[in-house]
Formats: sequence, C-alpha cells, structure tokens
Amino acid sequence: ANTANGGTNIPLRFVLAKRDPSCNVTTGINRINGVTALGGTLGSTYDTWGVDRSNTVNGTNGITDAQLKGIIQWNPSNYYNIWVVNKIDGWSGYVSGGGVVGYAQFAGGPSASDGTVIMEAFNDAGQNTLPHELGHAFNLYHTFQGGCVSAAGCATNGDFVCDTEPHDPPSVACPTGNNPCTNAPWGNANFNIMNYTTCVDRFSAGQNARVKAAIFAGRASLVQSLGGTTIGTESTYTAPVALSGCSTPGSGDPGNDNDLGPSYVKVADMQSFSNGYSLDGDQSYVNRTVASCGQAAVAPAHMTAGQSYPVRVGTGFVPENVRVYIDFNNNGSFNAATEAVFTSAGVVGDSYREHSGNTITIPSTGVVTNTPLRMRVISDWISSAAITPCPTTLQYGQAEDFTVIITNNPLAVSVSDVSAAPAANGISIDVSWNAATEKDIARY
Repeated sequence: ANTANGGTNIPLRFVLAKRDPSCNVTTGINRINGVTALGGTLGSTYDTWGVDRSNTVNGTNGITDAQLKGIIQWNPSNYYNIWVVNKIDGWSGYVSGGGVVGYAQFAGGPSASDGTVIMEAFNDAGQNTLPHELGHAFNLYHTFQGGCVSAAGCATNGDFVCDTEPHDPPSVACPTGNNPCTNAPWGNANFNIMNYTTCVDRFSAGQNARVKAAIFAGRASLVQSLGGTTIGTESTYTAPVALSGCSTPGSGDPGNDNDLGPSYVKVADMQSFSNGYSLDGDQSYVNRTVASCGQAAVAPAHMTAGQSYPVRVGTGFVPENVRVYIDFNNNGSFNAATEAVFTSAGVVGDSYREHSGNTITIPSTGVVTNTPLRMRVISDWISSAAITPCPTTLQYGQAEDFTVIITNNPLAVSVSDVSAAPAANGISIDVSWNAATEKDIARY
C-alpha cells in the first residue's frame, strides 16, 4: 500500500502452499484444463463463456460458480483458494467491452463457495484486482457502498469504515476537486483499493482494523494452518493420554451450515483459533493436542495447582452454551461433577460472541502434575440438549480438545542473609535463603 500518502499496510502475508491436503509437497499451483476436466457440453460451455457468475448476466450460458469450484477446492479451513479463469460472464478482458474481472466471497460464508475467482487477463503483477478481491474476502466493502450515505453513521452504514468518506459509484477516471457527497476536497477514497478508479494504491487504517477483525471472526482457522509450512518443520508437543471410555461426538445434523462451536479459546497462556463446525470442514470434533496434515497442534496451557486463570471462548452467530472440562486425574475421560471447570450460558449481543468473565480454578490436590492433561471445550446451540463431557452427538456444535500442563505451587522462599565482598575478578555475592517445608520431598 502507498503508506507515504496516507495509506496503511495490512499485516497479512500470503504464501503459496507448501503441502497439499494429503501432506504431499506442492508448489501451491494447480494447472487444470477446465475444458477437459469438465468434459462434454460443460467443457465446451466453459471454453466459450467461462464462468457465468450469476447465471443470468448478459444472457450468457457459462458454467456456474459451483461447477467451477467443484473441479478443485482445497479445504478452506487450511487454504485460501484462488481460481484464475479464462472468462467471466463471457468476457475475457482481451477484447473490447467490459464486465466483472473478479469476485470473492466474504468471510463467514458457505465453505463450498469460499475463495476468489479472477480473470487471467487481470492477474499480472502490479495490478489491483487481486488485492481488491482479497479485501472483500476479509470483509471490506466498496468505498462507494450505499452511495452518499451520512458520514455521521459511518460505523453502521456505507462501507462501515469511518476514514473512507462516502461517495457515489465512480467513473473509471481518477476524480479531482471536491467530492460531491461531502462538498469537500477528496480525502483518500478516490485512491482506495476498494474503489474502481484508475489511481487506486492504498488501504486505510479503518480498513486495516476491519480486516484484522475478519481474521478472528471468519478466517481464524487460517492462523493455525500448516498449508504454508514445509513438511517436517512444524512444532510438535507431547499429547495427553489417549481417550478411554469417552466418546468423540458426531453431529446430530450432518452438513449443517450454522458454524456453531468454539472459534476462539484462550486459557492461561494458550490460545487457539478456528471457525466452527461447517467452516472447519463439517467436523463436530477436533483434536488440537496433535497436528493434523493441515492444522498445527496448539501449544499447551501452563497452569499451577491452587491458582485461578481467566478463560475466554468465542462462539458463532447464534447463542450457544459452553462447557470446559480438564482430565485432572489423567484417566482418559472426564468426570462431569469433579472435572467441569467452566460453564457459560448462551450469550446475547454481538454476532461474534464471547464467553468470559469467569475463571478456571485448578484444585490444590488430586491433580496429576507435570504431565500433559486433556482439556475439552464444547459449545452447542442454547436450545440443544444439556452438554455432557463425552457426548455421542452434538446437535450443531463442536468439541475441541487441548493440552494443559499443571505444576505444583512453588514453595515460598525468604532471604535470610546477603553479603558482598571484593574478589579477584569483581565482587563476590553470597545469598542465603530459607524455603517453606516440603512434605512431598520426591517432587522438591
């Protein structure tokens, strides 16, 4: 972005995938002949018309967006997919005319249609089509969204960004003089990448904040993706004891698109990001104690016996109940009475809901210490059956397992004497101390 003239850099760096969904080495680029991949009439249709984005534009008969993405799509939880096509709505960009040169789905939409489609003619280095579409992918609207809306309600209308002044849809030429909507000189909207003018080169600080919010609200699983990590270089951690007599839940409504389930978990020094049931690939259970091919293992939470720690669990777009359990005795299961550590009822409020305000308290006794233990976080629709620690099914939600390591409360230490004296190479310092009595001498 042009930071010298009021723009801001958005702190995202995209890299080509280094591993495919089967953990094979990849360049991240799949070259596919759409004509032969589709075959028959569909292949001929694609060759002639390309992708018909809405199936009605200009009376064309191109293939549908779903047919295009049905050719190949890697799991959107772990990869951001970009399709480069020959034509959109019958136009290639190499002949006179005009039309849509790319389109993208906003964060949080159906996983089957997620990604960006861009015309090959507009994909050269230095062009702004891909940055523009990626802006949409992270919930940026056009700066002219809604036209001449009131600047007083900038956070709730227009493009929902207050440092991009409202304006009408532009012509291609870069406007100068006064903005007709504000009757004041143009700010930066005429140069904004989410505009349609020929002089765009920057994002605004408000757009920066909106993109970062979208990362954690709709694309959080990409934060933990291993797609861009060379095979064999990912971090590993010792996993807890295997589950024993405790089920991993299935879904009571397979294929639902409600995206219920934990999307953000922070306990002590551990934090994890994900997307919920459907955007995690229709998974009602995710084991985050170990790495999968596409997702990194989550580093353990470290806690001390007898201490309390804040907990935050983000959930989806409808009210959910949340439960957290820790297998304190390390027997491979969870006791609903003695190992439930956090309970939160459905939250009413922002669309991206957060369950917090309470703490997790680690018992002083009866806890296996210095050993990886399993912690389970479960959330489901507020009107679903009561959550239990080892359910066979969840109606719409999701369970995620993590690792915690609990240490003994350190002994209190009091300094009894400090002395210092000159030495050959400086100063010699002696410190004497007394420690509180330790009954469990084997663990001292």
